[in-house]
This record gives sequence, C-alpha cells and structure tokens, in this order.
Amino acid sequence: MGQENTAPRKINGVEGAAGQVILSGGPGVLEIWGAPAPAIHGAAQHTDVTRTLRLPANEGFILAGTSGDHHTYAAVLGAANINEPKVNLFMKVPVDFVSFIKAEAIWTCDAVAGNMRWALETKWCTDGEVITTHAEAPATGETATGGANILNIQEPATPLSFANLAVDDFIGINFFRNGAHANDTLDDVVYLHALLFTYVSNQ
Repeated sequence: MGQENTAPRKINGVEGAAGQVILSGGPGVLEIWGAPAPAIHGAAQHTDVTRTLRLPANEGFILAGTSGDHHTYAAVLGAANINEPKVNLFMKVPVDFVSFIKAEAIWTCDAVAGNMRWALETKWCTDGEVITTHAEAPATGETATGGANILNIQEPATPLSFANLAVDDFIGINFFRNGAHANDTLDDVVYLHALLFTYVSNQ
C-alpha cells in the first residue's frame, strides 16, 4: 500500500520527491519512493445496471378513452365492456441503453376480480429510416387484476421483445384494451396510468 508524500518522511535517510508515494513490496522487502500506479478506469470497472422509464398514459395520444384520474392517480379511463382505453405513446431510446428487458402497463380497476384483455404494439426506427422499419404486433391476451383498487404492474400476455433496438431509436407504443371481447371479464372501468420501459444501462 502506498503512502503519499504530503509530509517529509525518510526511508534509509532518503526523502522522496513531491508527489511520490512509498511503495512496499511486502514483508521483508525494503520500502522505496516511487510514482503512484496509474488509476484504472474504463468499461471493465463499471457494472451495468437496470433502469426504468415511465411513460404517463395521459401524456400520450388518446385514441379511445378519457383523460382523468383514479383516487388522485392520473390515468386514461376506459369504460366497461368496450374497446378502450387505447393510447399511443412516444419515446427515444436513451444513450445509456444496452439491451431491452421488458415493457409493462400500470393499471387499476374497481373490480374485485377478473381479466383484462389487452396488448402492446410497437414500431421503431432511427433518424433517416422509414418509420415502419421495425414493428411488433403480438397477439392480444389476458392478465388478471390483483383486486379492487390494486395497483397492477404487468407485462402483456405476449410480451414485446424489441429485437435490434438501438441507442437513439424512436419508439411508438400502442396500448389497446379489447374490452368488448368475452375474455375481458372485468365488467368495469379500467384506469391506465402509465407504461414502463425497463432496460440494461451501461452507466
């Protein structure tokens, strides 16, 4: 372990120059003055972390449904037993993006039990590309509410994969509830609060 030469100290009668450190070779090895080892810095010294972006539903383009709230939580409301809410959202892939993990919806409902039938669809591209260069339209499926007024954070039954997504891509995401379908058994209003985009970041 080196000790910086901030105050005079001699080894065998020798005083080190300013900025030098005492270098120890271990037990039985004479300490000497020398230059400190260069600091190690680079990608190998960083650990990737998980980050999540929130896309508020009522800041998107509402194709079906009504902007409002549920017990003060801002939301887009979709009436019972019809195909709403339906919302388009827009984002840019951040510069620290490494890989996609998942996209989820945050939603609530007054129903004690039941399934919501819904899906996420997406298109993405980069500057100079046709806006339909990449697209995913997974099958619609069902997820169950956790109970009356429970905050549900869920991936769709068929999750998005975002193959080939890259830094600075622009993403359009569509949330669609198929509430008129027999498999949507909530029989109640759905409140879509936000979408979450979770990814690995290179920090």
